[in-house]
Amino acid sequence: MVDDGTKRKLLKELERTGNISRSCAKLGIGTTTFYRWKSESKRFASQASTAIRFGRKNLCELVEYSLAQKAIKDADLGAMKYYLTHNDPRYKRVASKVIMEHTNPVELARITAASARNASNDKATEDIRQLIEDVARITANESDPDGINE
Repeated sequence: MVDDGTKRKLLKELERTGNISRSCAKLGIGTTTFYRWKSESKRFASQASTAIRFGRKNLCELVEYSLAQKAIKDADLGAMKYYLTHNDPRYKRVASKVIMEHTNPVELARITAASARNASNDKATEDIRQLIEDVARITANESDPDGINE
């Protein structure tokens, strides 16, 4: 029989990691035991669910922080754009559906930039529009470095 101290340790580990397998392994408890405890006790099941949610939230915050640090350190525009569009409502992308068939990357970048120019004129959209136009220009230069198709 497992004492309540072991269950409390498991709940603390779940709060830290949000991961059932990892938390159980760290304490030498099988995941089947964890699920049995959950099925035997509504109280433990509730506490475990809360601990897992809390742990996953903590882990997401840690990953978010690491992504932001990497984006800044490496001047990674892709990571910066991802972070901003997922964390700041000013940078949320306007949903649009475009179907492309048989389009080369340069043409796709030009069409995307043109589509962005037609979006609303707020500051966030303008920043993203400028970023897309920069990517289109870089993509065009990479596929036509001599400027033959200009």
